[in-house]
Amino acid sequence: MQVRDLNAPGDTAKTAGAAARGANGTGGDTPEIAFLRARIEHLEIVIETARGLMTSNQERLLRRLHDMPREMATLAARMDAPARDAVWEHS
Repeated sequence: MQVRDLNAPGDTAKTAGAAARGANGTGGDTPEIAFLRARIEHLEIVIETARGLMTSNQERLLRRLHDMPREMATLAARMDAPARDAVWEHS
C-alpha cells in the first residue's frame, strides 16, 4: 500500500519524493530515511490488519444484534412457561 497526497498536483508529488530520496546527491537513502520508510510500510500493514479486524468484528456484532430480539423472545417464553403452568395447576 502506498501513501500519496491526493491534493498534490500531477508531478509535484513525484518531484518532492525524488528530492527527499536524493537529498544527499547520490540518489540513495540515508539510513535514517531507509528506517523511516520501513517503519511507514510496517505501520501501513498494521493499519490494514486493524481495518480488517474492525470489519469482521463489526459484521459479527451486527449479526448478534440481529439475532438478539429472537433470543430474547425465546428466553421470555421459557421464563413465562413455568409461571403459566403453575397458574393452571392451582385453578
